Amino acid sequence: MATIFLVDDSRLHLKLLGGILEERGYSLQCFELAPALLEALEKEVPDLIVSDIVMPQMDGVELCAEIRKKYSKEELPILLVSSLDTMDDMVRGYEAGADDYLVKPVRAPEFHAKVSLLLRQRRAMTMSRRQQQPPPPTEPDVNNTDPAAPPPPLTTPPPRLIDRYEVLDVLGEGAYGTVYRARRLGCEDIVALKVLSETKLNKNSIARFLRETEVLKTLGEIEGIARILDVGYDGEHYFYAMDLIPGSTIRKILNEQGPLKEETGIRIANSLAKVLCTLTECDIVHRDIKPANIVITEEGKTTLIDFGLARLTEGIKVTKRHEAPGTPAYMPPEVIRGREVDIRGDMYSLGVTIFETLTNKLPFEGSSSLYMLVKIAEGTPPNMDPLFDSDVSPGLTAIIERLISNTPEERYQSPEELIADIAQYM
Repeated sequence: MATIFLVDDSRLHLKLLGGILEERGYSLQCFELAPALLEALEKEVPDLIVSDIVMPQMDGVELCAEIRKKYSKEELPILLVSSLDTMDDMVRGYEAGADDYLVKPVRAPEFHAKVSLLLRQRRAMTMSRRQQQPPPPTEPDVNNTDPAAPPPPLTTPPPRLIDRYEVLDVLGEGAYGTVYRARRLGCEDIVALKVLSETKLNKNSIARFLRETEVLKTLGEIEGIARILDVGYDGEHYFYAMDLIPGSTIRKILNEQGPLKEETGIRIANSLAKVLCTLTECDIVHRDIKPANIVITEEGKTTLIDFGLARLTEGIKVTKRHEAPGTPAYMPPEVIRGREVDIRGDMYSLGVTIFETLTNKLPFEGSSSLYMLVKIAEGTPPNMDPLFDSDVSPGLTAIIERLISNTPEERYQSPEELIADIAQYM
């Protein structure tokens, strides 16, 4: 059974966290001060360290930095568990060498899941290193002195690695980062690895990136949303790994095949409305629903991706005052006017997305993004002609028209209300 070192200057937290770990059968050593843990580390190397941050003599971030002088992440993972919940605190922790970060109060299932994942990754990396041990060197063939003999073949260049992931190819690029298809070393799982762009390594972009991971962690395993598997910083790259969803975005399908059939549009609208129900329950607003962020799987299922602009309605606001979050064509009028957005803003974006899915056109178009934004903000009625031209049924046209109403009060007030209307056409 794995051995875990737990350090926290609060005896209550030691008891609570220690109780969760011991209940799972882990061998546990508890410390109230970081220097005591470092002293024990000279005699025994555990499988995992779980550390608080705010402690006397040496805090958890300093402890991470000290441990990383001697042990890599593969050799000794570290999980920080702290009441400090700002993005700056998380950045400090990751940059000091933490593998993951949890905010107190900790939920036992989430804590156990993080501990289990880090231990599995450590075991996988250990096995991978053993399998990759080079064979013992052979004696040179002293008899082969032929000067014309060909030189030995060049060794294959090492693959590009980001922490414990081997990058295979690029899946997509955005304003804030690149998504790669990657293989997790040791267990050979293929994942989607999102990496923050090197040109965006500033405080605001890092905070935005980490906020996305926190939103996805909050959602957990939800149908219709890509599950987050891992978060980290390897000294150069901020990254997180998530399930690789096989399929194509609606944007790609529209570009290659043109508008989709009405029954497909209804099914997509219904699936996304159910996802919005979950977001509402978790107090989350996505703020960037659009065809490029919706994947249709090979089985026809709908998955919402890219939570880079999402925020907890009671959470940290990273967007600056003069920045309007989202993509102009799908941006609800209230955002353009500088007001707060709630789930009704996401439903507006969903309405524009379904409109485009059925027609391959937008309800608001202009010679420039600025002109389009002005038209939307001023309340210019949408051009519904493409729906009529595509023979979309009057009932579904009415649903879309209500979704893209100019004010939140005119739209559906909840995803459940939208689902009830869609049910008439399923």
